[in-house]
This record gives sequence, structure tokens and C-alpha cells, in this order.
Amino acid sequence: MTTSIIEDIKSYVYEQRPEQISWRTEKDKQALGLNKIGTRMQAASYRMLFKELLRSSGNEEIQTKKISLHSLRHSIASHLLADGMNIEKVRDFLGHNCLETTQIYTHISIKQL
Repeated sequence: MTTSIIEDIKSYVYEQRPEQISWRTEKDKQALGLNKIGTRMQAASYRMLFKELLRSSGNEEIQTKKISLHSLRHSIASHLLADGMNIEKVRDFLGHNCLETTQIYTHISIKQL
């Protein structure tokens, strides 16, 4: 991660997020992503935001491909594994309970494990 991205994340977490959070529920309090009314963002909101980011990219190739948050998640996990991250850490990153789920999800082979 670049220094700029790290600083942007810190600014959001420590300055902007506390001002917008409503803390209506414990899940709202724990959520990183908040919606306009300060509660936990739902999956549909993330999908809409992601699609808008793709549209606004100006890249026609990206705009015509079927890219989803699911494919992005799969790609990140696969790259983490290919770059040598421990399978248990990838499992934790994905929030899976068992390694078998992570193995299926990332389409890795037994040989790679």
C-alpha cells in the first residue's frame, strides 16, 4: 500500500467515520463501511458503489467485463496465496471457518497447499 492510501484510510477511520457513525446496533459500531445515515453498509450498497467505480473508471475493457465484488475477492485471495501468504491467513482474511472452503473458493490445488 502506498503512503497516500494508508493516510486516507487513517483519516477515514479516525476522523471521518466517528463523525458519521450512528451506532444504532453493535454491528453498526463494528462496521468499517457506513452508509449515508451512519449505519452498516449492506451488500447491495457495496455492489452499487463498486459498479459506479467501474463505470467511472473510463476504461472500456473494465466496463464491458463481468467484474463483481465476488470476482475481486477471489482474485485478491488467489494473489495472496500465489505471493506466498499462509493458507490459514487467507482463510481468516476471507472469514472462512475451514481450510476446505478456502481451497475451493480460491481454486487452488492440493499440490499448492
